[in-house]
Amino acid sequence: YRKLKFDPYTLQRQFFSQRLEDIPDEDIYKLYHDTIYEYSGLVQCVASVGKGAKFFYNSLRVFGTPQEKDVKNAKFILHFHKEEDAEEMVPR
Repeated sequence: YRKLKFDPYTLQRQFFSQRLEDIPDEDIYKLYHDTIYEYSGLVQCVASVGKGAKFFYNSLRVFGTPQEKDVKNAKFILHFHKEEDAEEMVPR
């Protein structure tokens, strides 16, 4: 994996240093609050790539548990051995 071009700790600190308490509108406050937590989780996930279980649990927290369809698609993709096999796939 490529080296990160940002410091995850600094970026998260910038997220959480926003003065949300100064936002008078409750809906806009919630929008900013939820967005900060969502992006913070993504930053943790990206920062933990290649770190085994830490990445696994961060990705589950961010993206959730894969559905049966996702697992079937992954197994299907893993069975391709040659690039020309990919040509047999027909878009639906």
